[in-house]
Amino acid sequence: MISEAKFALGTGSVPALPALSTSELSPAAEAGEVGRLKQECDRLTLLVQQLEEERDTFRRAAYAWALKEITDEEVERYAREEEGLPLEAFLGELEQIAQGTLVK
Repeated sequence: MISEAKFALGTGSVPALPALSTSELSPAAEAGEVGRLKQECDRLTLLVQQLEEERDTFRRAAYAWALKEITDEEVERYAREEEGLPLEAFLGELEQIAQGTLVK
C-alpha cells in the first residue's frame, strides 16, 4: 500500500503499459485485456477513495488541534497585524500547490 500511496502522491514511477492494438488481439485476449483494465480502474478508484479518507481524517485532526491551540484572541490579533488569506482560501491554495495547479 505504501508504494501505491507514493505513486498516487507523485513520488513513484508510472509502470509502462504495453502498446496494444485491438487488431492484434483475438476476441478472447481483447476481452481479457478489457477485464484487466476494468480491474485496474476499480483498484485505482478504491485507492483514491482511501487517500481521500486519509486526507479528510488528517484535516479533521489538524482543525481540532488548531481549535484547541489557537484562541480567538490570537486569531483576531494575527488578522489585524498581518494581511493574510482567510483559512479556507489558504487551504485551497495549499491544495493547489500540492496538485501543481496554482497559478500566480
